[in-house]
Amino acid sequence: LAIGFHQAFRTGEALVRVHVARVDTPESKDTSTRFPLLTVAFGCTNLHGVELTTVGEPLVIDHADFRTHEVRVRMESMPIPNISPPSDRNAAILAVWNSARIIKGDAHPPRLKIEWIELETPFLETWPPASHTNILFPNERGLAEPEYAREVIGRFATRAYRRPLVSSELDRLMRYWAETRKNTDSLEASLRDTLGVVLSSPQFLGLVASRSTPNGRQQLNDYELAARLSYFLWSSMPDEPLIKLAETSQLQKPEVLAAQTRRMIRDPRAWEFIEQFTEQWLELDRLERVTVDRGQYPDFSEQLSAAMRKESLHFFGDVLRSEGTIFQILDSDFTHLNELLAEHYGVAGVSGPQFRRVSLDESHHRGGVLTHASVLTGTSDGHDGHPIKRGMWLLRTLLDERPPPPPPNVPELDRADPKVRGLTIPQALAVHRESTACMGCHRKIDPWGLAFEEYDAIGNWQRDGTGAELRRRRTQHPIESQAELPGGVEVSGMKQLQAELLRTRKDDF
Repeated sequence: LAIGFHQAFRTGEALVRVHVARVDTPESKDTSTRFPLLTVAFGCTNLHGVELTTVGEPLVIDHADFRTHEVRVRMESMPIPNISPPSDRNAAILAVWNSARIIKGDAHPPRLKIEWIELETPFLETWPPASHTNILFPNERGLAEPEYAREVIGRFATRAYRRPLVSSELDRLMRYWAETRKNTDSLEASLRDTLGVVLSSPQFLGLVASRSTPNGRQQLNDYELAARLSYFLWSSMPDEPLIKLAETSQLQKPEVLAAQTRRMIRDPRAWEFIEQFTEQWLELDRLERVTVDRGQYPDFSEQLSAAMRKESLHFFGDVLRSEGTIFQILDSDFTHLNELLAEHYGVAGVSGPQFRRVSLDESHHRGGVLTHASVLTGTSDGHDGHPIKRGMWLLRTLLDERPPPPPPNVPELDRADPKVRGLTIPQALAVHRESTACMGCHRKIDPWGLAFEEYDAIGNWQRDGTGAELRRRRTQHPIESQAELPGGVEVSGMKQLQAELLRTRKDDF
C-alpha cells in the first residue's frame, strides 16, 4: 500500500501509525507458521523511478485483532523528490507492505489487513518542543531582559563551541544582541538572530585546535579531544561525562581515554560510526551499483540486498563491541543473520526479521567478510562472480595494495564474449591478459580472485558436500578455484585463501 503526497516535510521527526491485524486462516493457527511482517518505508517518485528507504526493522504482526503500531523516522534520512513543481512524477511516498511474503518456500504466505494509516509530520512530543525550551528556558528567577539574554546566549554558545567561553567572546555576542534588540519586536527574535551568529562561527562549524607545536602539529586540549572523539564515534557533540572529564583535565590520561572510548563504542550512538565506517571501508555501496540478472536469480530482491548490507554492519559492530580479535573479520565461526538472509545462505533455525548472532560450521561455507553476500554481490557483474573485481577488492580493501589502473581502451573481461565463452575462468583470464600491458597487473590480481569462484553473483555457495558441481549452479562456466598466489603458494577455494591470509598477510591486514 503506497500513499503519495506533495507537501511533505523534509526535516524533523515523523510518526506513522498503522492500525493492522493478521488475517486468520487455518494455517495461521499453527504456531509454527510465520506471522506477517509489517514494513514501513518512505521515499519518492522522481523522473528516474521510485526510491524507497525502509524505516527500522519489520514489525511482527502476531495478533488477529486490530492494534495500532507506531513507527518514528527522521525525515532528513529519507529520499526526497526533485525540487520542481509538484506532479505525479515527483511526489513523496509513504509505503507499507507485508515483507513476510518475500521469504521463499512458504506455500501459505501469511497475510495482514490494514484498517487505517496516519502520518503526523512534523511530530512533536510537547509544545513548545524541547528543542525550544532547552534554549529559551523558563525565566523562573525573574531576571531582567539583558541578564536573561546573557544567560541564554552563554549557555548556548558553550554547548555550540563545546568548551567554556572566554569572557571577551560572550561580551562580543552581547554587544551584537543589544544592537539587534533595538531593531526587533521581541526578545525571542533578537535572541534568534544572535544564536545564528554563534552557529555561523568557525568555533561551531569546525573542530579547531587552539595550539600548535613547533613542528606544526596540532596540540589538543581536553575539550578539543572530547569533541574529536565524540564526532568520530557518535557523529555528534560530546555528552556530559566527556565534558566533565575535560573540565577536570582527566581525558588525556591514557587509561581514562581508553575507558571512555570503550563506553562510547558500546553506546547505541556508536551505530553511526559502525555504519559509516563499514560502508566506506568495505565499499558496500557497490551493492547499489550492480544490476543483478533477475531472470538468472529470481529470488534476488531489494529486501535481500538490504539484508546483505545489514549482515556486514552488524558483524563488524559485533567484532568491535565484543573486543574480539581483528582477524575474525577475515575468518570467523559466526555472523549476523535474519530469516531472509539465513534462508538465502541455507542456514536453518533462524526465524523472524531481526538480525542476531548465528554460529557457523564448515557446512555453511561462511565466516568473515570475504564470504558476506554484500561483498560477493558487490564484486560480481550481476550475472556471475568476477575474479578480477573480487581480487582487486581484496587487495585494495583488506591488504592496502593498490594495483595501477588498467591502460586506456582495455575492455573488462566479458564472459559472454565469443572468444572466452565456454572457457574455464583460468583460461578466460589467460586470454584477457594476452596483452603485454595487462599481464603485469593481472598476475598480481587474478589469483586472489579465483578462490572466490566457489560463490556465484549473489553469494550462493556453488558446490555440494563432495566438491562436485553444484546444487544451485546457474551458469555454464565450470568452477575452478585453484590458484597460485604471488610468492608461489597454491590455494584451492575460500577456506585455503583465508588460511593463507591469516598465515602470511596478518601484518598487511
